[in-house]
Amino acid sequence: MRTAGERRLAEYLAAPQAVRDTFDHQVREQAQALHDFEHWISGVELDTTPPDYPTTSLPRHPVRWDETWSRRARRRGRANGHEPDHDPLRDVSMAEAVERLVGEQIPPSGLICCPLPGHDDRSPSFKVYENDFYCFGCRAGGTIYDLARELSGIGDRGEQFNELRRWLARELLGAAA
Repeated sequence: MRTAGERRLAEYLAAPQAVRDTFDHQVREQAQALHDFEHWISGVELDTTPPDYPTTSLPRHPVRWDETWSRRARRRGRANGHEPDHDPLRDVSMAEAVERLVGEQIPPSGLICCPLPGHDDRSPSFKVYENDFYCFGCRAGGTIYDLARELSGIGDRGEQFNELRRWLARELLGAAA
């Protein structure tokens, strides 16, 4: 039995001369390009001179997107004449919400049988993540509001969203939101 290298050599030798010449030319071009690159990279020197502009005005660490976003949201809330309120439902983790709404303990793997109506699940396919969920069986997924919509039957658009929030606050926090 021949090795892969021996088979390639036999294919090369069995090929017509024109094919071998083309292949040899391509190999030589690639080798020359590699040689040229190695020669170029060996002559590259890093410029370590300090810039000619003051760097003291530049921030030491770039501002994270969520900090910028929350600043903008606070400004937008003040511009409308009211302070933005803290949402206590956002403090509830998805695992805690599923445990309270469904009554089933979430294992360390995060997989349970799907609790959504219309999906009779015999094996765990409902994965609970930190802030959302996904069922690999019925392909339903989303946030805490999507889970509440599916379990309660209350819509999540318009005025129904406020009703859904109140239902969720009663179920999770024992209070009206």
